[in-house]
Amino acid sequence: FIVFDYIKQWGRAKQQLAQWIVEGKIQYQKEDIREGLENAPAALLDLFNGENKGKLIVKIGDRITTSEDGNQNEPRIIASRL
Repeated sequence: FIVFDYIKQWGRAKQQLAQWIVEGKIQYQKEDIREGLENAPAALLDLFNGENKGKLIVKIGDRITTSEDGNQNEPRIIASRL
């Protein structure tokens, strides 16, 4: 369907969707994380076939950097994302 065909019903729909979220009838999953570069081709196919849930991320490793204040004695791990 085309969303704009139902623009007059948006207010009512937004209230109903919010209620369903509160009641647990629908859930929001914002990230679908796949581990390893070797899984990137399958993840790409899943993306185009609509098999992923939410934002599709292929994690290819962890990267160690210094803290934001530049203190190199406090390394932290940041997940690399594509």
